[in-house]
Amino acid sequence: MSITATTSTPPPKRYLSTNEVRAKLGYAQTAAALRFVKEQGLPARRLNKRYLFVEAEEVDAWLQAHGLAAASPDEPDTATSPDPERVAAQVAKFSSDNRAAPQGRCAACGSPSSC
Repeated sequence: MSITATTSTPPPKRYLSTNEVRAKLGYAQTAAALRFVKEQGLPARRLNKRYLFVEAEEVDAWLQAHGLAAASPDEPDTATSPDPERVAAQVAKFSSDNRAAPQGRCAACGSPSSC
């Protein structure tokens, strides 16, 4: 009977892409994530011409420390969620029922003759 020593190696670190960090920050463009790296010290590693962000926990910790906690997936993003009442008012302004047809034009399609 032989005893072999087993060494457990830690799992490899998962690098986050710029797009993933951009989404955590709540921005639409990846340039915003790069701006946080350059101007505010968001931790990132440079590999050739790309930035890689190690461990989601590291990025989350930085966000917490700087008061920029990422929104959880369960909570709606109020910055991009439209107000339903305002949307309804805007739709009502531009609905086809409220438009008057120009003089001598069809109300349904806008052609010069009546349909």
